[in-house]
Amino acid sequence: MPNLFPPSEPWTPTIDWDSEAGQSILRLISALPNKPILLTIYGSAPLQMTLDNSFLSADVDIAVPYDLGIEMQDAVKSLGLSYGQSKCYIQTTPEGAFRTSPKWRDRCFTHKIGEIQIRFPHPVDILIGKMNRMEEKDFKAFQLVQSITGHPSENELIKELREAVELYSLGHYQEWGRSFRQNTEILWPRIYGRKIDVDQEIILPGETTIKNAYKLHETGLKASLKEIGQQSRRG
Repeated sequence: MPNLFPPSEPWTPTIDWDSEAGQSILRLISALPNKPILLTIYGSAPLQMTLDNSFLSADVDIAVPYDLGIEMQDAVKSLGLSYGQSKCYIQTTPEGAFRTSPKWRDRCFTHKIGEIQIRFPHPVDILIGKMNRMEEKDFKAFQLVQSITGHPSENELIKELREAVELYSLGHYQEWGRSFRQNTEILWPRIYGRKIDVDQEIILPGETTIKNAYKLHETGLKASLKEIGQQSRRG
């Protein structure tokens, strides 16, 4: 079983810029001003560019800073890279559209071209992000990543989801489809071969960890305030 890019560590992939997604990104970057810009590539495109260049990705999802949204959309359209203009089109989104583990920035890979920084989230963070939707190609992404890297195992993904428990706070997307909870319940039998009790195995343990952390903080804060008060009275 392969053991490549475990979720416990930052990853250092080799980027295939000759892939369709890579070529689209390079075309966009060549048209941008050479100034500090931070772009995050997520969705299926990073998997095509780092794990398997035959993995189909019709679009390249790029999270951009909020204040550059319109500028980036105009650049994409002027290059003929928007939806309906290109075989591998670019879709720019606000930074908050990439909903995944809070740890993703700590283990992403950053590549710099001139002044432009491009972030490639770790495969496990890409997969967690896909759990917001879980279409057929998202199941294929799970299978691809597992076959090449050996991750995430069932225990690894449970641990990651407990640490990202806030993803379950949005109940049901009225317009976008199923909730994160529902997608977790659908994912588990297909990828891990069993049903999962989301409340007992993920949400309750995750919330308990957060509550315990707050209790420790409050205990320490109260002790510090008590000590300050005693010193003040002694003074």
